[in-house]
Amino acid sequence: MSQKKELHCDCGAPFTSEGVCTVCGKKRPRSAGYRVWHSFWCVIATLILLLCINTTAAMRHALRTNAPVTGLHDSRLSDMKIPFTGKTLAAYIKSGFVADENVLETDIASAVDEMDIPVYLSGKLGAYYQLLRGESDAVVTVTEDEIVGMLDMNRTALLNQCMLIIEDADIAELRNTVSGPLGFLSSTAETAYGSPAGRMLAHFRVSVARIVLDVLLLGLLLWRWSIVYRNSGRPAARAVRSMGITIGVPACITFLLVLITGVGSLFVSDSVTGIHPLTKAIRAPYWAISATELLAAAAMVGAAYLIAHQTARAAAKPAEASAPERVSVPRPAAEPPVRTLRARGTADSPAPGKPCISCGRELKAEAKFCIYCGANQDADAVPEPDVQPEKAPRIDLSKTTELPHIDS
Repeated sequence: MSQKKELHCDCGAPFTSEGVCTVCGKKRPRSAGYRVWHSFWCVIATLILLLCINTTAAMRHALRTNAPVTGLHDSRLSDMKIPFTGKTLAAYIKSGFVADENVLETDIASAVDEMDIPVYLSGKLGAYYQLLRGESDAVVTVTEDEIVGMLDMNRTALLNQCMLIIEDADIAELRNTVSGPLGFLSSTAETAYGSPAGRMLAHFRVSVARIVLDVLLLGLLLWRWSIVYRNSGRPAARAVRSMGITIGVPACITFLLVLITGVGSLFVSDSVTGIHPLTKAIRAPYWAISATELLAAAAMVGAAYLIAHQTARAAAKPAEASAPERVSVPRPAAEPPVRTLRARGTADSPAPGKPCISCGRELKAEAKFCIYCGANQDADAVPEPDVQPEKAPRIDLSKTTELPHIDS
């Protein structure tokens, strides 16, 4: 189920019709279906690259040690267990193709071993390894004449030991049966290794450069996977964790298979050979391969956890370094407070009216008379006295004994 498309960016601005924020330019997160679909193909590509790396590493080990050739040469088909039957090859042939009770399982085992099929196959595998190492240019093929010739040479042994009669019709039927598949394999080998360019590509497929190229492709795939997660609004660390899990699961399965088969081979009887020498040689390089991939997967999952943890811590801290510098703006000067009008005007506050010319009290500007003393406020109407009023005479009390009589 895909998530609903968001109409607004984290910054609060709307998205355009192309899914781009109109303010910060961020793209709108993609849906969950987009993330699941692309992650599915990233998983498939990771598994393919992982298979190529494992195959190249195992093949280089085989070319260096030649262990599969030796293991195949030392194998014995008669006591090899047939898968899903629980029977050896000799027991399977006796129960399905031999009706004579006098023919024993040991007789059939001897006849099968006398055909030397493991020796024949080990020779073909050795020639193929020489081609990959550049020691030979001969294309390795398997023809129906070689298969029919092996059966024709052992007609007598099969008749004497297993009472199996091989007729000419059986030979012709076998030739017709194997001619198609073997012809296809032979033509494919001629196409892949029958030219200098084909052999050069074959040498590159088992070289160290091939492993380096696959690892680089894994890195590019991880980068693409991270973009998918970021486009869907998820942290890129989850892509690292997803690739680590994708690598770790098959590596764990491979390690368990190698461990189980390795421990199981320790309980095989010494009298039983089967193809255990071959499986041991094939199993040998995968111990190191699976262990290395498990360590790489654990490192990727751990790195993803650390990245997510550090990202969460960084988001929790205040972004002091990224905060813009605060610009100090000078505050405007405070206006002087408005003073209230007092009863008498003072020199520091403007008078709304005029003082009385007589008593000095505050009057209105248009007042003609003082409301307190009644003086006329017209300066021209008040005559200025020219003569100072006479002072009353002082009486000297020391020269008289009687006080002057003052009329009331």
